[in-house]
Amino acid sequence: MTKAALTYDVYNQAKAFTDLRVKVVSGTPTQRTELYAELENTDCCDLVVVSYELFRQDIQQFIAFNKSKPFDVMYGDEIH
Repeated sequence: MTKAALTYDVYNQAKAFTDLRVKVVSGTPTQRTELYAELENTDCCDLVVVSYELFRQDIQQFIAFNKSKPFDVMYGDEIH
């Protein structure tokens, strides 16, 4: 999780400096629902980047996703 303004910076840094398959959670509620289904039903990525705001808004989606595919690590950048 990160500040909304830094979401794509985190994405770009991960793409530049790692071999991780990265997805950003963004878009309309419908687009995000489709992304959550993709995350839950495929092995499409290693890192999911989401803003604090969308995480709070979509918390039930993340809870359901974590039950079917538990997170290895959850990191909150400057979450204080």
